[in-house]
Amino acid sequence: MKAIGIAVAIVLGIILLAYLLKPLTRVDHSPYRIDGPQRQEPLDNAHEMPVYPGGESALMADIHSEMEYPEMERKNGIQGKVYVQFVVEENGAVSDVKVVRGVSGSKNLEEEAVRVVRNLKRFAPARRNGKPERITMTIPINFHLN
Repeated sequence: MKAIGIAVAIVLGIILLAYLLKPLTRVDHSPYRIDGPQRQEPLDNAHEMPVYPGGESALMADIHSEMEYPEMERKNGIQGKVYVQFVVEENGAVSDVKVVRGVSGSKNLEEEAVRVVRNLKRFAPARRNGKPERITMTIPINFHLN
């Protein structure tokens, strides 16, 4: 019985020691951690929003010219709108592309939308107080059959 009491005391001591030392150690679990300088989380808005070369009409034209309608969806008459979110980096490059709302039952349309957005030209970056900033954008991509 005495051995059990000693074992419990040791375990409690270890737990207490770990709790006391926790503030001394910091682990960065941020998804934005990279080697070198810490990247800032992307903004939701800025004084100057990113601009695609040629403007919004050129953006939509590039998306539609690059887009390849998946054959299975074409055969089955599947259409819809895929909302794609991405980050425009400080240098205008597109990163962190993901679908935030897709077409029910069609992963192929979602994959195609992500592929097209990843291949976009560089934007003129967002600016806040004259300084380039990372910013999150979301755009709809329409898949429709003629």
